[in-house]
Amino acid sequence: MTQAVLCPGCQKRFSLPENPPKVFTCTQCQTPMDLTAFGGGEPPPPSPAPSGGAPRAGGSGARRRRPPPRGAPPPEHGRPRQGNPAAVWGVIGIVVLLGFVIIVSNKGPDIDDEPAPRKRAAVKPAPLPVEEVGDVAPPRVPYKKRKERSRTRKGKPRISNVKLQRFEWPEELDAATKTQIEDSIMQMYRGGRDGVEAGEWLVNKGHIVAGRLISEFKAIKESPGFDNREGASMASVIDGTLRRIDGFIEREWKETAKIRAWGIYAAPSFIERTAKRWTWWWKHDEWKTNPQKPWDPHEEIEGMEDGYKRPGKKRKPRGYDKPAGSG
Repeated sequence: MTQAVLCPGCQKRFSLPENPPKVFTCTQCQTPMDLTAFGGGEPPPPSPAPSGGAPRAGGSGARRRRPPPRGAPPPEHGRPRQGNPAAVWGVIGIVVLLGFVIIVSNKGPDIDDEPAPRKRAAVKPAPLPVEEVGDVAPPRVPYKKRKERSRTRKGKPRISNVKLQRFEWPEELDAATKTQIEDSIMQMYRGGRDGVEAGEWLVNKGHIVAGRLISEFKAIKESPGFDNREGASMASVIDGTLRRIDGFIEREWKETAKIRAWGIYAAPSFIERTAKRWTWWWKHDEWKTNPQKPWDPHEEIEGMEDGYKRPGKKRKPRGYDKPAGSG
């Protein structure tokens, strides 16, 4: 039968096991209770020996060991050795410490490990009052554009970068003269006797009308163009009139061949090259500073034949080259 005991401090009841301890402490008020009167602290009675059969080898308390599994190493004789935990942890600590020392000693200074310096925000200075600033900065010198060279080192005109353009009327011309110049150009395009007389009138006007004639090259290139017979015919009229005013092309470029309405001298490249030469002549005021006498093939044949210069060769005029009445 289970025994019960009351705590003298809080009167809590506890059920005692068969073999209670000698002293029991109340779980509620922590009062110690002496249980020797209830058999506390006595050792348990020995268990009866098993009935029947002979006692096992090695005494009653000896237990039979299980055989080791197959493949296992044979057990060592005597008491198994037990390692010292403090010595094991000491060895591990020494190994870790040596590894740390080796890593630290092999690691050199690395710039990348250093944190990048922070960029400080630029502090804009407060603007000064206008009256305190004054004219501190020097005045800005205007850029001087390099003067374009109109001639090469050998004195030959530069036409590689020349572009056809329309020129303004000279200030010396009045409105009536401008109108008559326009009518004369249109009349030359139509041809006939009126066209010849219109051309003579323009030639008699001289260099002052050359700029308006040169402007016609750009208009002809735009329409009808240099690559057809109509445009080549119009360009030949302008080129022939200019050559009767000034001998620039023949004397400067040694080119006596004129623009034609057909043939090799009607090629678009030849027409545009001749038009660029006339444009350069007017743009760089050669007609003012260096006017040339018109070229006369009957008087000035000096080694030039069919529009090409042949140095050292002179020939006598013959056939249609002879002046009228020379016999």
